[in-house]
This record gives sequence, structure tokens and C-alpha cells, in this order.
Amino acid sequence: MEKRKITKTLVVSVITIIALCSLLYVSNKIKEKQQAKIEHLYSRQNFAFDMGVDTYYKSSSEVHKKFLIECLAAYEEDTQAYGSISVDDVLNYLSSEYNKNGELAVLNTPTNIQEYIKWYWEGGENFTQDYAMWLYNYQLDHLDKYGDGLVTLMPEEKIYEIIDDFKNCPDKNKYKYK
Repeated sequence: MEKRKITKTLVVSVITIIALCSLLYVSNKIKEKQQAKIEHLYSRQNFAFDMGVDTYYKSSSEVHKKFLIECLAAYEEDTQAYGSISVDDVLNYLSSEYNKNGELAVLNTPTNIQEYIKWYWEGGENFTQDYAMWLYNYQLDHLDKYGDGLVTLMPEEKIYEIIDDFKNCPDKNKYKYK
């Protein structure tokens, strides 16, 4: 009888250890998968806001604001999503790694920022480069007003001015195909 009790206890102990090890293994796999997802989201976000492709949180202090102004203008031009996302939206979003509920912001990205990041990854980067060239072509015809430096080196108010002027230009297409 005593031998059966020991055998039964030993079997239950082995089964318990196996179950605990299995649970620990599954738990670690879930954590690894979640971490990989977070790193992927950070990489996409950082790339879309011209902060590299690092897989960790980067704050709004690392954003090149003048380039962001140009990128968001390109986004509006391409998607016709006027006013859907602003520089302030991006800077506020990136101002903290966590949202006001204490959750990782990258896992709870506002819809307008999600849409911009998706657009940037799905061809928006190329469109932004084209848009920068169109602005430059427009600038060349208006050197008296804008000078001949790069748009992203202009003061912010001048960048907004050239973008607005280009957006409202009646013959905009001639600057796209120079």
C-alpha cells in the first residue's frame, strides 16, 4: 500500500512539473510574440516619422519637424485627407511612450496616425520624395518669394506658405512633370 502511495505521489508530481513547465513555455512564447509585435510597430512608426527603423520608442524630440511638415503635406496631397493629421497630433502622440491609461501608446495608436503610418509604408515614402521635387520645381519658378534653398531648411512659416501656395496653384501639374 505504501509503495502505491509513493508511486501515485511521484506520478502526480511529475505530471504537475510537466504541466508547469508547459505553462511557462507557452507563457514565454506569448511574451516573445507580443514583444516582436511591439518592436515591429515601433520600427514602422519610427520609419514613418523619419526617425530610423529602430525597434524601440523614440520621443517627439527626435522628430525633424520641418521634414514632418512636408511629409504630412504630401500625405494630404496623395490621399485628399485634408486636416486629418497635424504636426501637433504627431508630436503629442510621440510625447510619451504610454497613453493616459498607462498603456503603450504604440499598441493604441490613434486612427489618423495609424492611417498615415500605413500610407507611408505602402508607397508614401516615394510619394513624399516626388512631392518634395514638385515643391522644389514650384520654388524655382518663384525664387523671388522663396529663395533657392531646400524647403526643409526654410523657416516653418515659409514651409507652410510654399505648401499652401503650391496646393492652391491652378497649374500645379506643370510642376509635377518637369
